[in-house]
Amino acid sequence: MFSVSSVITPDEARLSQVRAETLSRVAEAIQSIGDLDDLLSRFLGFVFDIFQVERGVVLLLDPDTEELKPTIRRPADEEFRISQTIVRYAIDNRMTVLVSNATEDQRFRQAASVMAEVIQAAMCAPLIFHDRILGAVYVDTRVNPLVFEEEDLALFNLIAANAAIAIEHAMLLREKLESTRLTPDKIEPLIAESAAMQAIQERLQQLAPTGEPVLITGKPGTGKLFAAKTLHVSAGQREAPFIVVDCTELAGESAAEVLFGPDRHKEGTAPLQDRYRSRRVGGAIQQAQGGTLVLRHISALAPSLQEKLAEVIRDGALRPAVRLIATTNEEVDHLRQTGRLVGPLAELFADRVVSLPTLRERKEDLVPLARYFLSRCHQPGHEYAPQLSASAEHALRRLHFRHGNVAELRQAMELAASIADGPEVGAEHIFVGPQGAGPRLELDLHSLRFVRWLAQPKVASFLQGLVLLAFAAIAVFCLMQPSSWPGRIANSLVWGLWWPALLVLFLFTGRVWCPACPLAKAGRLVSRVFSIRGQPPQWIKQYTGWLTAALFVAIIWTEHFFHMPTHPRATGWLLLVLGTLAVVFSVLYVREVWCRYACPLGALAAGYSVAAPLYVHANPAACANKCETECYKGKNHDEGCPMFQHPLYVRDTPFCKLCLHCLQVCPNESARLYLRPPLQDVWRLDDLNEALAPVSWAVFCLAPVLLASHGPLSGWAEFTTAVLLALASASALYWLLCRRLTPSADPVLGARLASAALLLAWGPLMAFHLASIPGFAAARLQLPGREASVSLLLVAQFAVLAVATVLAGITVTRIRAHSERRGAVVPRAVWDVAALVFFAYVSAAVWLIVAR
Repeated sequence: MFSVSSVITPDEARLSQVRAETLSRVAEAIQSIGDLDDLLSRFLGFVFDIFQVERGVVLLLDPDTEELKPTIRRPADEEFRISQTIVRYAIDNRMTVLVSNATEDQRFRQAASVMAEVIQAAMCAPLIFHDRILGAVYVDTRVNPLVFEEEDLALFNLIAANAAIAIEHAMLLREKLESTRLTPDKIEPLIAESAAMQAIQERLQQLAPTGEPVLITGKPGTGKLFAAKTLHVSAGQREAPFIVVDCTELAGESAAEVLFGPDRHKEGTAPLQDRYRSRRVGGAIQQAQGGTLVLRHISALAPSLQEKLAEVIRDGALRPAVRLIATTNEEVDHLRQTGRLVGPLAELFADRVVSLPTLRERKEDLVPLARYFLSRCHQPGHEYAPQLSASAEHALRRLHFRHGNVAELRQAMELAASIADGPEVGAEHIFVGPQGAGPRLELDLHSLRFVRWLAQPKVASFLQGLVLLAFAAIAVFCLMQPSSWPGRIANSLVWGLWWPALLVLFLFTGRVWCPACPLAKAGRLVSRVFSIRGQPPQWIKQYTGWLTAALFVAIIWTEHFFHMPTHPRATGWLLLVLGTLAVVFSVLYVREVWCRYACPLGALAAGYSVAAPLYVHANPAACANKCETECYKGKNHDEGCPMFQHPLYVRDTPFCKLCLHCLQVCPNESARLYLRPPLQDVWRLDDLNEALAPVSWAVFCLAPVLLASHGPLSGWAEFTTAVLLALASASALYWLLCRRLTPSADPVLGARLASAALLLAWGPLMAFHLASIPGFAAARLQLPGREASVSLLLVAQFAVLAVATVLAGITVTRIRAHSERRGAVVPRAVWDVAALVFFAYVSAAVWLIVAR
């Protein structure tokens, strides 16, 4: 027996010169092999050549089960048992074991495996690297009990020690390759029904048989791997290796090793073709021989490695040859100018550069791609994969997929398939957008005890019940006792407190009123007793912006026509009508369709919540690994999100009503409530819902009309005419800025400008409602050091207008800067029209405040 940790010199081991040379040759050989399977096979072959053994096996330790498993054996075609007793003895004692006559050895002669297999002699050495057991090598013979000598033990021990180092090295290399490689079955086929993609497909067919290097460019998610796989298959190499390496995951010295394998030669000591033709090179290039090597994000590869790669490919050193395909998200000229694509490698691609279009530029492929992705999503309990409904196809054609193109579409379809209630995917199941938009300044409020208390279902229901009782009392007093002091107080609470408070809450906190809304609570209570539970019709979803704008205009007009701030009964009827609408929608449809698609106050809150600091978002990692979609679909008697939203996609959406339902039901605590600075990233919202644009422009144009309603527009005829003109102006602005002048490179620019317009409209809208606060109009503010005084209302009105102007100005400025940084070609007329409209708007608001 011999301890692995012992230092054995040739003299001490009494090795002959021949054996010393053998050890040196074997050590050099196995240390140069990078492929694990090749290494183990060659290692066992050396052992058989040196020692006259009959059988042998290399066992590696499974890290998951911690069991020794045979990895390679000789004879390979023969099933045989080894002595587990001998192997376990060597492992437990961490020493090499030599058994010259197993049937008479006191340690092993009673072992069942020794007796059953009639083992005469055996050697077993543990494979140890830095005190960590990797496995063991075992050889035996059933013919000659005296085949091994004592000097064989030392040589066998040294060979095993060298092999352990090589095995650890090869295992690490395999892990690196696996972490950067995609297997072919994970890469979808190229779908080309659009003219743009058909041209790309034709170009790929032309390049396929040449075998020359190809560079594929395109935005993230445009399908560069799809195109690479098409080249590979079209070249008749379907069964050949298809190796994909992500260069962004290669760093330091390991990058060269992953690509080229371990190279024991010094530079200049061997010809290039000798160094890379050998099977001893176990990197990605060696594994791809006879097939295709795809290098993703080629610009992330170090320039020195790019030059080395170009030399290998250009000199034709690889036999069989490897076809190189590189991909990048950037333009080739830009990469060369910045030095991130070296000249020799760029010259390899020459005129073989294929640029893929974005999904926006190949709209005809959108639905076929979606159908393909759905076909691969099989829901448990369903015989067939889900299908796209007509509403889903319509919704898909209106989406832009700016964040991930085809990859984003695939994620959207996978999520839709998982949350769909049946075999059909509808528009309400499709969510797109960034799952995480990078680091932001934000505070997780879920750690606060108060937030967790609010998120409890019983607490939320109790608070909603209190608000419902309060509003029911207000409506009753306004309707039944309009002339009494309770009726007048109730009316003052609506117009002098509730409305101004709503505007402040909407702008500075988001939709915090919506969870407590008495209208939604009344609808939920009635729906528990009776509900048809239908799905919301497509026309409501499609025209939600215009529907909410029309209802908002109706409220504004009836408020003025019936003089609601001074007539409690009219106010009571308004509350009753709104409550009835909410109840009817709750009876007809599932969840809270009124809140999501029809409520005018909800639409106003949604518009302002884009800039508000409170929002709900889910952890993308938790949702990807553990999500059961209970937040959206619900469980048992729970219907799921009342707003048809998934918390993973509500970070920047205005349609989350902050009900904290997802915080209550998520078993993984993925959904959280966050606090961020106001206005953070409004100008960067690439998925701002265009449905808000009509109501935003309507409020923008109606706010000055309201401000003038107590002056030049006090008559109902004048006011009605002004409202109609405001609607016409809102429609014109919507068409001009959201349709006519919006560039294709930035299709939601108009929606972002509408959001800025809504921020500006907050000034005159708030200035109008400040006048409804009891006693506020009569209050005076004494000027310091003077006998003169100024109206407190006037000061407050100018203050809110200034706040709105600053917020809108910042937003528009940042919208323009962000658009220019993205390279979007925006007509100058867009900015000129926006600046002119906003300047005229502020000037008109100032004049109306002063004139009043």
